[in-house]
Amino acid sequence: MSAGFEWPEFGEWNYSTPMLFSSDMIQYVFERNLEHNRGEKMNYNSGCSHVLTAILQKTTGMKAIEFAHLHLFKPLGITNVHWYEDSNGINRGGDGLTMTTVDMLKIGTLCLQQGKWKNTRIVSSDWLEKSMQPYYLTYESIGQYAYHWWVRHLNMNNTEVSGTEMIFALGFGGQYICIIPSLSMTTAITSDMYKDSLKPIRILEECLINL
Repeated sequence: MSAGFEWPEFGEWNYSTPMLFSSDMIQYVFERNLEHNRGEKMNYNSGCSHVLTAILQKTTGMKAIEFAHLHLFKPLGITNVHWYEDSNGINRGGDGLTMTTVDMLKIGTLCLQQGKWKNTRIVSSDWLEKSMQPYYLTYESIGQYAYHWWVRHLNMNNTEVSGTEMIFALGFGGQYICIIPSLSMTTAITSDMYKDSLKPIRILEECLINL
């Protein structure tokens, strides 16, 4: 999200990226003008996410959903998934992955358990720790940004967990996987909140703060 491209996804595009309607989504991303030096500033850019699935497909010879089935979904027992593709057969990295709320919770639990599922290592704990480190604070109303995770600080009433971090994935329309390591807690939320996709996280935060 720090490629430096001109990308007003949270601005004048109003959450509807023209990229989705282009004939070549990857080309569309790289044709954008540069506003900042690369790595200098975070600006939410679903085009960057789509480029990642393209890189994964080119590197592994498998579509992102095939790679995910092999290394993540199958070990977790996740079968009911669908992932939309672009016109070139690349899974859309920025959106379009659907699964059940229970399966979202499995992914959150995997991360809470530092990459282990039923005592079997699925994901590197070092990678997970690195991916959840906050790097940029661009949108104070949401939190700091990590590697496709957001990190939000909760000012809990309980002094023992004051300043608790909540790490969460946020999907379009209010879809969440929330992880609170200090409380050994993970939560999955699915909703239809396209006009205010942050409402579910505010409700959850209010409940947690008042514990």
